[in-house]
Amino acid sequence: QTGIEELEETIREMFFTGEVTFNDEVYITNIRHKTALQEARNSLNLVVQSILDGMPEDFYSIDLMNAYEELGSIVGEAV
Repeated sequence: QTGIEELEETIREMFFTGEVTFNDEVYITNIRHKTALQEARNSLNLVVQSILDGMPEDFYSIDLMNAYEELGSIVGEAV
């Protein structure tokens, strides 16, 4: 615990003074989350293509549900 409080305070000050800032980049540190995001994106791309092709809603609802389930696996929502 020695020095932890000082480290936390220094980091806090760095954010408040603008020495450290956030950017628009997203970092995924969990390979399972990365895979789920990729699968969700693939499913959503299929949904978009099905809509553009004029397919009926029930056809692409499966892909939409797959994307929903993949995202749910990241945030811990069981579907």
